[in-house]
Amino acid sequence: MALFTAGYEGIDIDTFLKRLRDAGVDKVIDVRQYPISRKPGFSKTAFSSRLRAAGIDYEHIRELGCPSRFANSTRRTVTGLAIRAASALT
Repeated sequence: MALFTAGYEGIDIDTFLKRLRDAGVDKVIDVRQYPISRKPGFSKTAFSSRLRAAGIDYEHIRELGCPSRFANSTRRTVTGLAIRAASALT
């Protein structure tokens, strides 16, 4: 069994599905704490439906994801580092 990670930033659902099929993915495990998205096709109900229609199984296991308290902390740290790096370059 091969394990992949995938993000959908900058692409639509059809492109995402094509990439999954091209890679031979047969199951997606959604680890988002809250499987919602403003991007059409990527919220849990629509996403799972589109995946299944494409012959790809779907399962949501939030416990495997990064709790928001850690994600938010990491985001602040990375932002702070980026600001300091930009300041050092000017």
